[in-house]
Amino acid sequence: MRAGLVTSATVGRADAARDRPTGILTDQLVAGPGDRVLDVGCGQGRPGVRMATRTGAELTGISISARDVEVSDARAEREGCADECASSGCSSH
Repeated sequence: MRAGLVTSATVGRADAARDRPTGILTDQLVAGPGDRVLDVGCGQGRPGVRMATRTGAELTGISISARDVEVSDARAEREGCADECASSGCSSH
Protein backbone atom coordinates (compact mmCIF):
# COMPACT_ATOMS: atom_id res chain seq x y z
CA MET A 1 0.00 0.00 0.00
CA ARG A 2 1.34 3.43 -0.97
CA ALA A 3 0.92 6.37 1.32
CA GLY A 4 -0.74 9.35 -0.31
CA LEU A 5 0.88 12.73 -0.38
CA VAL A 6 -1.41 15.59 0.51
CA THR A 7 -0.54 18.78 -1.36
CA SER A 8 -2.36 22.01 -2.03
CA ALA A 9 -3.27 20.57 -5.45
CA THR A 10 -4.95 17.48 -3.96
CA VAL A 11 -6.74 19.60 -1.36
CA GLY A 12 -7.88 21.95 -4.15
CA ARG A 13 -9.28 19.02 -6.16
CA ALA A 14 -11.10 17.72 -3.08
CA ASP A 15 -12.61 21.17 -2.44
CA ALA A 16 -13.69 21.43 -6.08
CA ALA A 17 -15.33 17.99 -5.96
CA ARG A 18 -17.16 18.90 -2.75
CA ASP A 19 -18.28 22.26 -4.21
CA ARG A 20 -19.63 20.82 -7.48
CA PRO A 21 -23.03 19.65 -6.06
CA THR A 22 -23.30 22.94 -4.14
CA GLY A 23 -22.79 24.88 -7.36
CA ILE A 24 -25.46 22.87 -9.14
CA LEU A 25 -27.91 23.52 -6.31
CA THR A 26 -27.24 27.25 -6.08
CA ASP A 27 -27.38 27.65 -9.87
CA GLN A 28 -30.88 26.09 -9.88
CA LEU A 29 -32.17 28.07 -6.90
CA VAL A 30 -34.57 30.85 -7.78
CA ALA A 31 -33.74 33.39 -5.08
CA GLY A 32 -32.42 36.88 -5.05
CA PRO A 33 -32.14 40.05 -3.00
CA GLY A 34 -35.13 40.39 -0.68
CA ASP A 35 -35.79 36.62 -0.63
CA ARG A 36 -35.22 34.51 2.48
CA VAL A 37 -33.86 30.96 2.48
CA LEU A 38 -33.92 28.55 5.45
CA ASP A 39 -31.14 25.93 5.56
CA VAL A 40 -32.14 23.29 8.12
CA GLY A 41 -29.13 21.16 9.02
CA CYS A 42 -26.77 23.80 7.63
CA GLY A 43 -23.63 22.16 8.98
CA GLN A 44 -20.64 24.44 8.52
CA GLY A 45 -22.48 26.66 6.05
CA ARG A 46 -20.64 25.93 2.82
CA PRO A 47 -23.77 25.63 0.59
CA GLY A 48 -25.72 28.36 2.36
CA VAL A 49 -22.95 30.93 2.33
CA ARG A 50 -22.27 30.18 -1.33
CA MET A 51 -25.98 30.63 -2.09
CA ALA A 52 -26.13 33.95 -0.21
CA THR A 53 -23.00 35.17 -1.97
CA ARG A 54 -24.28 34.22 -5.43
CA THR A 55 -27.91 35.31 -5.08
CA GLY A 56 -27.96 38.09 -2.48
CA ALA A 57 -30.80 36.30 -0.68
CA GLU A 58 -30.99 36.36 3.11
CA LEU A 59 -30.00 33.03 4.69
CA THR A 60 -30.92 31.52 8.04
CA GLY A 61 -29.03 28.33 8.87
CA ILE A 62 -29.97 25.96 11.69
CA SER A 63 -27.67 23.27 13.09
CA ILE A 64 -27.59 21.13 16.21
CA SER A 65 -23.83 21.67 16.45
CA ALA A 66 -22.67 24.85 18.18
CA ARG A 67 -19.23 24.36 16.63
CA ASP A 68 -20.72 24.16 13.12
CA VAL A 69 -22.64 27.38 13.78
CA GLU A 70 -19.36 29.09 14.75
CA VAL A 71 -17.65 27.81 11.59
CA SER A 72 -20.61 28.86 9.45
CA ASP A 73 -20.65 32.37 10.92
CA ALA A 74 -16.89 32.70 10.35
CA ARG A 75 -17.30 31.49 6.75
CA ALA A 76 -20.00 34.11 6.11
CA GLU A 77 -17.74 36.80 7.57
CA ARG A 78 -14.79 35.70 5.38
CA GLU A 79 -16.98 35.61 2.26
CA GLY A 80 -18.37 39.08 2.95
CA CYS A 81 -22.01 38.08 3.39
CA ALA A 82 -22.35 38.07 7.19
CA ASP A 83 -25.13 40.68 6.96
CA GLU A 84 -27.18 38.28 4.80
CA CYS A 85 -26.43 35.16 6.87
CA ALA A 86 -27.54 34.19 10.35
CA SER A 87 -26.92 30.82 11.98
CA SER A 88 -28.56 29.36 15.03
CA GLY A 89 -27.82 26.31 17.14
CA CYS A 90 -30.44 24.01 18.62
CA SER A 91 -30.07 21.78 21.62
CA SER A 92 -32.17 19.08 23.21
CA HIS A 93 -32.43 18.48 26.94
